[in-house]
Amino acid sequence: SSKGDSKPSSTGTSAFQVRAYYTGLLQDVNTKAKEIEEAIIVPYINKQHENIDNNIAMIRGVICISCDPNEVNYKILSTAASHDIPITGSGGTSLSAAVKIHSGLQLVGNAGGSVATTTYTRAVSYVHALASYWDDLDYHPLTVISEGDQNSEHDTIKPQMRSVLDACLPSFVAVCLACHLLHLLKYLIDELEKDDNKLNDVGDYRNYSFPPLKELISSSNSTMVWIDQLLSFMKHQALPTVCAVVTTTSFSPEHGSAAIMASAVASFGCWGSILSGLLAGWLVSQMLGRTLFACVRMNIPATMTNILVAGCIGPVVAILLSASGITTLLGWVTDIVRSIVRTSTVDSIAPITIFSWNEYNISGLGFVFGCLFCYGSKVGWYHSIFLPIILIEMEHGEASSWGALDECTLVIVSAGICCANILTSPSSLESVQSDNTSVCKRGLLINLLCGDFIEVAYPFMEESHLVNIFAYLASGVAGEVLYCKDPTEILSSAYLPVFVGIVLAHDRTRMATAILSSFFISFLGMILSNAMRKATNSKKKNL
Repeated sequence: SSKGDSKPSSTGTSAFQVRAYYTGLLQDVNTKAKEIEEAIIVPYINKQHENIDNNIAMIRGVICISCDPNEVNYKILSTAASHDIPITGSGGTSLSAAVKIHSGLQLVGNAGGSVATTTYTRAVSYVHALASYWDDLDYHPLTVISEGDQNSEHDTIKPQMRSVLDACLPSFVAVCLACHLLHLLKYLIDELEKDDNKLNDVGDYRNYSFPPLKELISSSNSTMVWIDQLLSFMKHQALPTVCAVVTTTSFSPEHGSAAIMASAVASFGCWGSILSGLLAGWLVSQMLGRTLFACVRMNIPATMTNILVAGCIGPVVAILLSASGITTLLGWVTDIVRSIVRTSTVDSIAPITIFSWNEYNISGLGFVFGCLFCYGSKVGWYHSIFLPIILIEMEHGEASSWGALDECTLVIVSAGICCANILTSPSSLESVQSDNTSVCKRGLLINLLCGDFIEVAYPFMEESHLVNIFAYLASGVAGEVLYCKDPTEILSSAYLPVFVGIVLAHDRTRMATAILSSFFISFLGMILSNAMRKATNSKKKNL
């Protein structure tokens, strides 16, 4: 209805909803639909045109979706034809038959075939067709009518780009692990090829046990080819594609599969650049609605409209980004960010080195940076600054130096506090003690096995200055251990089991040292805090 009583919601959508009236076998449903049309809708249309009741709402158009003009929908189509009510919809065969059967039927818009269309493209087509026929409505799918402002633009809040990037985290972690496993497989094959005797031994053994592995090793050249190809696509294409698709579907969710198809194709112009993938997704989201409406206004058939929208926008954006050099430029930007983030504090300010031991140079800046990471997580810097930079580091399927900081200064610190609180909870109230122990057990398991849930330790840090100080101390020591030497050797990630985080790093000894230091320092702080609280409670009881 163009003038309904349903008011738009805060998001700009109508409160009107379609509900199921009858369900059953198709034959029964068709019979019920025919009964409703003949008993209610057709008499209603006749009544409004006979001016019997001027207060009734008008039926000004009919939308047919694969209708049956011969049987089920015969009466309503015949009535619409006699009263010049416009008809639009989809289903080329049924609409063609309706025009032939019902003389004078007003078929409007680009009604017809529905191949390769979506619910959104069909809805826009229907509404525009009817609005154009009525002449008294100016419809534009990019504009929403709201109370008090008949021409206001759609003000629905869109996500920030960094939030879209953060939403891609699962794919970044998965691609990092996949690339690590593929590199490991290449290494194993190389080692087996270097030693002919070992290769023969493995081959003979597999004759009796698992022949496919022998075939894999014996055809190592072809195996290396597909591993290299897969690694190349994982490192340079997978993540830009994810960023493009997530961006488009976040900014234009109404376009559904058309948005996914267009953004996936557009991402192939973003080789090796996640920022270019984000830009491609945003460009696609902006072009989808405008291209769709342009096609609708020009009465281009629905199938061809969707081909232009879902099929052509992607290649156009891919060519634009590649030919203009934007992808290369954005790739340079992320390379610069990685270079800065992975610069050793000692290399950048060598004169400030406090002391050196066995190639490990202590400058103190790693300590400061670790404390800053811990502080930033409490004041909202994590999702706005830290996580986007971590994902930029992981752009090519690698782990992250800031990911290692995330693991050691946040996840492990929280795990240490939880572990100590489980062992020495001082509460005199059994219910409170039980609640604290329960949440700490959950926090310890999730932090160690899933690399998340750092927030569980915040209440204990806020409650005790001693716990807070030791948490910062643990973060600082871990940061110094990680940055006392080349940070590229300790690339890792949170959101994984702690042992996996250690395995990801090249310098596993340094990574393990940072984790253990962080855990035991935060553990000690919680132990001391609980001991002091217990002693204080005992004194109060004695008094």
